[in-house]
Amino acid sequence: SALCFTCAWYSSIVTGGLLHLLLVQVVNISCNVTEREARVALREKTARSTCWGLVVDTGVYSRGLWSNWSEFMSVGDKLKPPSPTDLV
Repeated sequence: SALCFTCAWYSSIVTGGLLHLLLVQVVNISCNVTEREARVALREKTARSTCWGLVVDTGVYSRGLWSNWSEFMSVGDKLKPPSPTDLV
């Protein structure tokens, strides 16, 4: 029973950490900002932090929630395959 208790605690800690990372990434996609851009903007005091530091609004690249998510989901469609002349 001690092993099951230890495994349950370890699993819950890992799950909590992964859920935090997922939440941060969802918020960053919704604001159309990368984690690096957010940290640099906070360091230079050009952004504001809300919701206990989860939301960092830089106000630079955001196009609204729906447009940010559609851009994120369709980023693979915008890539062009190399032309045959580029390969030679």
